[in-house]
Amino acid sequence: MRNDRSDCSWSETYESLAPDKINRKMEQFLVTLEPVSKKGMPYSHDGEKFLFVLEGRIEIQLGDHTDILEPGDGIYYDSTINHRVACAGEAPARISAVIYA
Repeated sequence: MRNDRSDCSWSETYESLAPDKINRKMEQFLVTLEPVSKKGMPYSHDGEKFLFVLEGRIEIQLGDHTDILEPGDGIYYDSTINHRVACAGEAPARISAVIYA
């Protein structure tokens, strides 16, 4: 599944690791984040997320805090906090994302 938003120049590709599971409360994806020329706006929604960086570097913004995560780094957060995740390098980044909604 490919998601493209018109408010920024970024691209994410999601691969569900359990597409046939029904009645789920969480789902795991392999996500590829492409390098960007313009960062998107932070947003919020119900749920929680756990991200784990497999390859490359990502920039994560949670509220007023921004950090760079590298391979082996992970973060767990409440998705009701305004957040934004983007590739932080010139090469694509791959992450494992577990989303609970």
